[in-house]
Amino acid sequence: MVRFALCLSPLLLALVVACAGRPADKDKDLAEAVKAYNQHQRWGDWQTASRWVAPDRAAAWLQARQSAGSVRVADMQLLQIAPGTPADTQAIALVSLSWYREPTMRLETGTRRQVWTRLEAGWRVTDEGSVAAVEPTVTPASGAPWP
Repeated sequence: MVRFALCLSPLLLALVVACAGRPADKDKDLAEAVKAYNQHQRWGDWQTASRWVAPDRAAAWLQARQSAGSVRVADMQLLQIAPGTPADTQAIALVSLSWYREPTMRLETGTRRQVWTRLEAGWRVTDEGSVAAVEPTVTPASGAPWP
């Protein structure tokens, strides 16, 4: 029994050290925060998603999401995370969304631009809005269809 305990001790010590070395707040990492925020929205868990909204905006954000009760997110995909200005405290995330409203069930798609700012508590959404559709810069010859 003593031999078993001696063999198990280094393993338990390694486990304790490994767990202690993990950051307590995973959202200090921008990519993890963006993924978690959008994933909770994907599943309609507004209360948890509001954790990643800047404290001064969280209550209004949560109220807006809860009042749009018939909207369901069907799919969400992180397209890009780019540095903002200044790069060490701000970033822009582009997220593609597909959603529908009950009872129509008509699928709609769009792209959201999320401004993330590093606050004392970690990365938080400080602004969010829709990205307008990109207009083509070249028009087809008279009457010719777009390819």
